[in-house]
Amino acid sequence: MRKYTTFFFFILVIFIISCTKSKKELAREKQEFKSLIAKADKLYYNCDYVSALKYYLKAHKLFSKNGVLLYKIGFCYDKGENNLKKAKKYYLKSLKYLDTNKELNYVAAAYFNLGVIAGKEKEIEKKYDYFVSAYSLLVKLEEMDSATGVDLFRLAYYYMDNKDDELAIKYYKKAIKKLREENPNHFYYAGAYFNIGIIYWNRGDFKKTLYYWGKALKLEPDNPLYKEWYEKALIMEQEL
Repeated sequence: MRKYTTFFFFILVIFIISCTKSKKELAREKQEFKSLIAKADKLYYNCDYVSALKYYLKAHKLFSKNGVLLYKIGFCYDKGENNLKKAKKYYLKSLKYLDTNKELNYVAAAYFNLGVIAGKEKEIEKKYDYFVSAYSLLVKLEEMDSATGVDLFRLAYYYMDNKDDELAIKYYKKAIKKLREENPNHFYYAGAYFNIGIIYWNRGDFKKTLYYWGKALKLEPDNPLYKEWYEKALIMEQEL
């Protein structure tokens, strides 16, 4: 009996040793992780989400429980690949690991983007619940003076979705100012101008619509949606 006990103990020790990474291995993986994240973040900052995703997924293989990384993978699937199923999967995963004290912006963003996806999938109750969660956090970020331009865009979108046009315009303008300083390459920068234009389009004010859609088109001259709607507004203005 002792022989068998000793044998199994020996096997267990070998198994534990084989599963334990050395300090050098851990240090190497951390360095590789940082390198991959740096490359991916540069692409992410410039809205090249398809390219960024490749590096983020490699980083995910090294450390799978990083909340910010999980969120960014979700965002890349969302905006880069237009894969809503995978985007939703990673947004939900990110909420398990994000620190609500230090990473509140990402928590708010995850809830907001889940709400947008729920809206696209016609899940109205889920959309409402996610948006309410996002809204309370976005307001908190603004009160703390920690809201980024993207946060302000999302807050404006929330007001727009709730038919509060004046507050929507106010926060889109705030978002534009902030994004101009932070990251004028972000598609929300042009998107804020375009969404203000939508509000004026719905009001039948085609002069102001053209002004804001013209701003969006100047920032993204190859955007087919902006081109199409600017031309429609131009026709409407000429017919008046």
